[in-house]
Amino acid sequence: MDLDAITVFVQVVQAGNLSAAARRMNMPKTTVSAKLAALEKRLGVNLILRTTRKLHVTEAGEKYFYHCLNALREVEQGEEALKSLQGKPTGLIKVTAPVDVGHTVLPKVVQTFLDKYPECNVELLITNREVNLVGEGVDLAIRAGRLKDSSLIAKRFFDAQANLWMAPSYMNKVGPIKHPSDLEKATFIWNKDDSVLLTKGSQEVHVKIGNRVVINDFEAARELAICGLGITWLPHFLSEHAAERGAIIPVLPDWKTKIKGSFYFVYATNKYVSPKIQAFMQVAYDVVAASAKHRDESPLKID
Repeated sequence: MDLDAITVFVQVVQAGNLSAAARRMNMPKTTVSAKLAALEKRLGVNLILRTTRKLHVTEAGEKYFYHCLNALREVEQGEEALKSLQGKPTGLIKVTAPVDVGHTVLPKVVQTFLDKYPECNVELLITNREVNLVGEGVDLAIRAGRLKDSSLIAKRFFDAQANLWMAPSYMNKVGPIKHPSDLEKATFIWNKDDSVLLTKGSQEVHVKIGNRVVINDFEAARELAICGLGITWLPHFLSEHAAERGAIIPVLPDWKTKIKGSFYFVYATNKYVSPKIQAFMQVAYDVVAASAKHRDESPLKID
């Protein structure tokens, strides 16, 4: 059995083409192609049909891929078990996160992690698509909401409370907003809801709102708010940098909304959680906790 060739085959399937697989493995494309051809010759079956534009995994290749993937993961887990005895994070960690977290929280986390662990490298997959962690060889995901796949493990990362924000230019247009009732004269940038519940201690106020722009993306809503089109809801990790430079200002900061979301670390079920995954999660928690402390908030602890 040639584990090197099997690794090449798995990487090609995961990457979707020879060139991307070659870059992942820092290997010439010709070598990748030769190893794949040698594996097919030894097995006596076509695993991948290659054209000038794309690859097509055959039925035999698809079945073989999952056996190979499981075998390689067993080998990897054996190596991780040995590394866990040493307790030293090393090697590549592949992390995926949604776009909003990837653009805001993750850069500082990655910088801190690489500074602290110089023998590690990071590969990021920033996408709102729900990545197949096992099938795409991803070590760790950051996801919003509750875990749907029971074969994965989830640990809470942080909660994101959303508050109201607007641009100074919009405040000049709409006038001071000192009480939730003042919101009825304003326009909003968010979803199709026609009311919002605000709380302050034991006080609760339902406010009818008018949405001038209906949108389902926090980052776009922030940019539209900066342009002065209205008031929007933003979680702290998407508002803090714009707020620091004065592009947006808080609206009724003493009043809280019920809009809140939780983010989780998600990874495949393994007997051994590698030191690099543990280290990355801890660094991420420390970075978010430091940011929460700066805002005088109470951070979550990793479960």
